[in-house]
Amino acid sequence: MAARRICIFCGESPENKNKEHPLPQWLLAMTGDPNRVVRHGVRWSDGKPFEFSFDSLVFPACTRCNDRFAAFEEHAKTVVEALCRKEAISPNNYVFLLDWLDKVRIGLWLGYRYLQQNPHPPNFTINSRFGTKDRMVAVYPLADHQKGLNTWGPESRLFQIKPSVFSLRVNNILLLNACWDYMCASRCGYPYPRQVRLLRGHPGVLAASDFRSRRKITHPIMSGLMKSSVTIFQPIIQSNVDGSITALTQSDIDYHLRHAWPGRNGLGPLYRQFLHGTMEVGPEDPPLEFDSITFAEAHRAIDLGSQAYSLQNESIRRDPQTYDDGANYEGERTMKLYAKENTLVMRAIRRMPQEIYNELISARLRTNAETGHSAG
Repeated sequence: MAARRICIFCGESPENKNKEHPLPQWLLAMTGDPNRVVRHGVRWSDGKPFEFSFDSLVFPACTRCNDRFAAFEEHAKTVVEALCRKEAISPNNYVFLLDWLDKVRIGLWLGYRYLQQNPHPPNFTINSRFGTKDRMVAVYPLADHQKGLNTWGPESRLFQIKPSVFSLRVNNILLLNACWDYMCASRCGYPYPRQVRLLRGHPGVLAASDFRSRRKITHPIMSGLMKSSVTIFQPIIQSNVDGSITALTQSDIDYHLRHAWPGRNGLGPLYRQFLHGTMEVGPEDPPLEFDSITFAEAHRAIDLGSQAYSLQNESIRRDPQTYDDGANYEGERTMKLYAKENTLVMRAIRRMPQEIYNELISARLRTNAETGHSAG
């Protein structure tokens, strides 16, 4: 049974049907020929690859919903271009970058659901998931790449169940983006639940209780990451299904209000993680300069991108396996199986011999010189 076609923004049947590029057109043009044919994973039912142009990666949207994000994408273009120039950008623009990555990540998730002909309606769409969960981004400059666009993670089966992490290479930078329930709240000093269960009847929603708050930063916020030039975390106060936040104490709410990001409901401050410490960043702080990366600290783009698979696995390791009525989660075994697939993919990527990797990079650079754009 084919999936019902819905707007990837609002989740309703598209009004005045339009098409949305999860990877926006300005990004395709910025990274090469939008009509270049690339591989977008494989069809799980028969193992055949999805191969078509980036410009053909489009999915249904309402014209009104699509138009609403036009100015948003214009600003996203200026932010990403600044990062490609390795310029310091403001804390507000890092919050914007996290918003844009939410949009891209969920858009890719919904798009891949269409490709795989998933018959089940999604639990959420871009509008309902935008800026609602703890999130992070790590920015990695790349020395061995010119024009090109790559993603790691959206094609995995685990991502289809939980679209929590992906990596995006845009020319000479790579962005590692993660977002899931209470991912960083505890170590940022924000309220976090001691008791978490799945909420029966609401797929993907947690029943959280017994909140605690350290009210101090615990470094590192996330361990095991490869050295980046900028690593940013942002905790977010989550609301209940009905929009309330009754699980928090008044003291927790007051603490959040003192630290909240201005004009954004539920968003906490930014936290920048360095090698030897983590600091809170507010909207009035100066632009965030790129931290230097030594040759010994540098990694190949494919190794940096493959962190998406290990972080996807980490996201489910923390998940509850029981419902609020005490029953066990029936999908635990499947999740673990898909996590093993992720581990195998990551290991294969990181074991790629350097000489083969060098040949791939050289071929891409030759394509740039001969045609003026990247092959993929």
